[in-house]
Amino acid sequence: MHGTCSPELSVQIVKYFRQIQFLLLLGIITFSACVDDNYNDIDTSLIYDAEASLPLGNTNPMLSEILDTIDLIPIPDWVDKDKASFFLYDSVYYYSPGRIKVSTSGYFSLDPFQNDTIEITSLMFRTNAINGIPAEIDLQLYFTDSTGSVIDSLYSTGPLRIEPAVVDSVGNVTATYEIWELDNYFSDDKIDSISNSQYIEVKAEVIIPDSSQGTIAFTSSQEIWIQVGIWVGFKIVISDGN
Repeated sequence: MHGTCSPELSVQIVKYFRQIQFLLLLGIITFSACVDDNYNDIDTSLIYDAEASLPLGNTNPMLSEILDTIDLIPIPDWVDKDKASFFLYDSVYYYSPGRIKVSTSGYFSLDPFQNDTIEITSLMFRTNAINGIPAEIDLQLYFTDSTGSVIDSLYSTGPLRIEPAVVDSVGNVTATYEIWELDNYFSDDKIDSISNSQYIEVKAEVIIPDSSQGTIAFTSSQEIWIQVGIWVGFKIVISDGN
């Protein structure tokens, strides 16, 4: 599974917020210069409430890419298919691989939103997914620190179960299974728990159904698309230093 998380994201955000701070501070200084000295005791601190929606990345692997991570064992012709747990892939019978584990990782940090003038007030992660593979997929995202130790996970009740694509009576895919706008809002405690996160590790298990459920036709072109984005609410407190 191939993730796309931009290491330059935090640098861009910091530059953006510095521009906001400069413009607001410039407004404060201009205002102060236009009033009488009797008003010097006015509190010139400003609180700027803002929000940002950012794509963390997406992954779109085909089944062929997922299967490249394991060794498939063909079933010999003399083996009774009815007594073997088989896996029909591109018209060839293989022994079922059962659960296939895949993972990827990418840079993730809340540092741009955490300093003396910026404070996170709310945090939400959104998941979208389209499963064109006739197999269940368990998905979990882990927040890790600079050493790779897991701090917390995105789905707090356990991995997100993505249902398989729909198949007809002969096992051919007829429709995808889709998840749209699955939103996970973080509590203040959970925001605090991932404040030191430096990376996100994405782990998934593709669960190949047992052949006892009937023959399902898997093909190399079947694919799954997963997208995760983040919405951040924050406030910027700016003062002219008086």
